[in-house]
Amino acid sequence: MRDLEFLTHLQARDLHVVVDNEQTEAAVRQLGFQQVALTARFDFAANTEAVLWLISDYTSQYGMEPLWDTAGGTVVQMTQSKAGGGIDPLRYTLETLLTIDYAALLAQRDAAYEQLLSYDQINIQTPGASLHCHISEEVEIASYEKELESGYLYSLTEFLKASILNLEAPTSTFSLVGEITIDGLLYQANYQELWQQSLPLMQEMRDLSRQGNNRLQIENNAITGLVLGGKDMTGELVELCDGREWQTNVTELALGLLDINPDYAFNTLLHQSNNGVHIGMGMGEQIPFLDFWAKKPNLHFPN
Repeated sequence: MRDLEFLTHLQARDLHVVVDNEQTEAAVRQLGFQQVALTARFDFAANTEAVLWLISDYTSQYGMEPLWDTAGGTVVQMTQSKAGGGIDPLRYTLETLLTIDYAALLAQRDAAYEQLLSYDQINIQTPGASLHCHISEEVEIASYEKELESGYLYSLTEFLKASILNLEAPTSTFSLVGEITIDGLLYQANYQELWQQSLPLMQEMRDLSRQGNNRLQIENNAITGLVLGGKDMTGELVELCDGREWQTNVTELALGLLDINPDYAFNTLLHQSNNGVHIGMGMGEQIPFLDFWAKKPNLHFPN
């Protein structure tokens, strides 16, 4: 199945939606989906159809691994569990997904990847700030398959953005230097214990970011300055990351393609795809993954 075919089925409400609880099941049915099943009762191995799996519980998330290479049909998942779960963010996310022109968006994604893979520099201008990106010859990217196969659990948000990653080393694919003003913040954690431990600080940071006056300072690809809501949060960020993973090094640079007016009352993975530039830090294993978003930056790709 091609990517556009799957997303067309989603928009037509013509696929299976698998959810973790009856409350979410009821909300999905209210949006017009007829084929809705609970995770605990759905036979992924026997499946032959298109499936959207909305994961809101860590228990279901932890059960994903055995399904790699064994799940049938075409499975696209969204692990909202990493961002707190909750019925309201999932409803908001699904409502938004039903409004998208997917043919146009996928064409934009193709163009964005062509830029990321064709140039070795990007200059990113935001109000009162300038950020420079150097891209290596060898580039690590997120999922960019056009033909979707069985046995693979595709991430929904990867269809909505183009991104390059530092996976092998802190600057294996790209390196950033400079400053950028940011408009939003998303956080997620791969494990429930990490989520609970970091939640108070993450909530404070997100609340501050919604006040505006946010800025990142980056040197040699590491975040060395963080201002949220006009408050210097650098010390808190450094303490959070000290001795863990790659500390404050940037792990993802993404071009979001979703042209919406985001409701930042919701901490949803959907906002990883908001139109603009995204600076990702952390891996969600020992420290949360933080996604800093700058809307409508001026991008220049020098020859």
